[in-house]
Amino acid sequence: MAFRKVQCGSFRVHAAYLTVIASLVAALGFVVYNSIDLAVSLAYRDQELYEHRSLNKQLLQALPSIAEQVPRETIVAAFSEVSSESPYTKEGCEWVGWVALKFSPEGKLEHITPTWSYGGTSNPCFPE
Repeated sequence: MAFRKVQCGSFRVHAAYLTVIASLVAALGFVVYNSIDLAVSLAYRDQELYEHRSLNKQLLQALPSIAEQVPRETIVAAFSEVSSESPYTKEGCEWVGWVALKFSPEGKLEHITPTWSYGGTSNPCFPE
């Protein structure tokens, strides 16, 4: 069985096919490059978010022991200086900006929590 030689026509048809194929390969390369770049950027972002969450958790857990001897007014004033919102008291906690502060009756700082709660742990500023 012999194969027949098929002719596609003129040089212009071949050039058009080659141009389309080259354009598709270039577009595919661009998409692959952008996908890899996006994946790397998202990995860096996720690592940064993890580090920020860890820092926040450490600070919120360490501040009550650091501020044991500091009076209530000084602590609230310090948080008020870095917040644009006025402090207020609600449910036994002092709310200043993005932070809720729980003080003992003697005025010692007992607990610090962000102004949102995801549940799961006992939180005196978000009673169940």
